[in-house]
Amino acid sequence: MQQKYSITVLSLFLSVQIFAQFSEKINGAWQRFVSDPQMKYAMASILIVDASSGSTIFSKNEHVGLAPASTLKVVTAATALEMFGPSYRFVTQVGYKGTIQNGVLNGNIILEASGDPTLGSWRYASTKNFAQLGELAGMLEKAGIRKMEGQWIVNESGYSSQATPGGWPFDDMGNYYGAGAAGFNWYENQYDLILNPGTAEGKPVKIARTEPVPDAVDLRNELKTGPAGSGDRAIIYPDLWPNGTVRGTVPAGVKEFTISGSIAEPADYFFRTARNASLFGVKSEPFNGLQGQRSFSFESSGSKPLGQWTSPGLDSIVYFFLQKSVNLYGEALAKHIGKDGKEPAGTEKGVKRIREFWKARGIDDASLHMYDGSGLSPSNRVTARALVQVMQYARTRDWFGAFYEGLPTINGLKMKSGSITGVRAYTGYISSGGKTYSFAFIVNNFDGSSSSIMQKMFTVLNTLK
Repeated sequence: MQQKYSITVLSLFLSVQIFAQFSEKINGAWQRFVSDPQMKYAMASILIVDASSGSTIFSKNEHVGLAPASTLKVVTAATALEMFGPSYRFVTQVGYKGTIQNGVLNGNIILEASGDPTLGSWRYASTKNFAQLGELAGMLEKAGIRKMEGQWIVNESGYSSQATPGGWPFDDMGNYYGAGAAGFNWYENQYDLILNPGTAEGKPVKIARTEPVPDAVDLRNELKTGPAGSGDRAIIYPDLWPNGTVRGTVPAGVKEFTISGSIAEPADYFFRTARNASLFGVKSEPFNGLQGQRSFSFESSGSKPLGQWTSPGLDSIVYFFLQKSVNLYGEALAKHIGKDGKEPAGTEKGVKRIREFWKARGIDDASLHMYDGSGLSPSNRVTARALVQVMQYARTRDWFGAFYEGLPTINGLKMKSGSITGVRAYTGYISSGGKTYSFAFIVNNFDGSSSSIMQKMFTVLNTLK
């Protein structure tokens, strides 16, 4: 008995010694980090916990609310997985009103918006290459509709007409990563702008075309040619021109240069795509000369079904949401979380319900000030403690596999990154020496380059490896 007691005491002593050495190591790394000139006027917060016990390993400013950038996506993703389940699918119903006589539909074709952010997306086998246009043509053929006298109507009556959250920076909204989530989305509400730079710096830049849909937008072009190798310094602004103005520079020395922008009217984008369906190998007479409208008050009762579009599973959506940091997905999921069938689904109601969800699970809603579902808004304020609580909760759920699979591997660690102007953040898991740690690390208002502060943050996190 005395021998067993001695071994237990010795093991406890060694554990305390190892923990003390570990704490000293990470504290030293932290002190060097916050003493760096880049951090002179910055604020940083960090929390690391033992994932098994939940006990704190290291913390600094864990209760200070900071802008989390895209690390906020783990909150939206975990909420959606818990509320809907990883196998959940969006369903967009297709129907018609009117009569079919001799192959002619005298009436309207109706697409019931479901908030699905994947319609027409290039990321999934079931949606890429506009496969859903072929499905739609098949529905019409099966119903005997060869021509139509009427309109195509996208019914978005269950959704707010405001696609982008309030507070998003003006500089972001015209670009692909600033695409807002409508009730009906198409090709992730973005397009590619193919540019022909000039032969020398300062020369005008020509807009060659848009892809995949021709003439997707009408932009005022104020682009100039920059130095060779200068990269993408172009921004699309959503100002008073029909679809915005493109300003800045793209590099000389290349025949074509591509940037990507956001579409403000995705329903109209779908109509344009359908009218050009033959370019994508889909032929359907009702697509020719297609006339359509987007409605927020259409009464679709009494319509007859033609078929439906079904999205990939939520686990697949979450995978790309986290891996590729698709802001559109975050906003679509936030709106869907807030959808109650009573009032139009919008961002404000969605984030309110997300905060209520986590409050019921022990996270103080004052530590989770959200203004969107993606983290693009600089107004978001979240604590490191709140992020770690979400990461810890996720580990206990049966959908954790889908959540974990979606987290990118960065610097050898499984974690979600976040970056907007003046913000760099990470949250995730570190497995080392038979132990797993959950962590969140946020820095706001640093000086200098984002890539430099990123490497210095990695140095702190590497002490856990």
